[in-house]
Amino acid sequence: MEDYTLILKDLLKKDLSEIQTQGLSENLKKEFEKTAENFIQKEFYEDAIKTFAITKNFERLEKLGNELILKNKLNYALKSFLYSKNKEGLDKVGMALISNGDVKEAYLAFKNSDNIEMIKFIEKNLL
Repeated sequence: MEDYTLILKDLLKKDLSEIQTQGLSENLKKEFEKTAENFIQKEFYEDAIKTFAITKNFERLEKLGNELILKNKLNYALKSFLYSKNKEGLDKVGMALISNGDVKEAYLAFKNSDNIEMIKFIEKNLL
């Protein structure tokens, strides 16, 4: 079995919007995702999140986002939900962020979830 960690680490240094993922084979996606699971075990959450974004595994991003909320790794959870475009997850992490006083990050979460009520509340009372 090949080790794809070095290839993946090289990819992760790039802006994700510049990476062309259409040509990724299913086998390569599986290998990248195995590496991402190893990143999670080592608590390299940023690399894991970016890897799942590259492989477009939105289901795993959502699951990871929820796991990260439970671990109180809210900024990583936010990134996970942003990449997966999961509005429910963005609202959930937004509420956790606002409870922690992280107003700017909470605002970002609510803007991306289109939660007009919370956006207005933050703009009126906290920004």
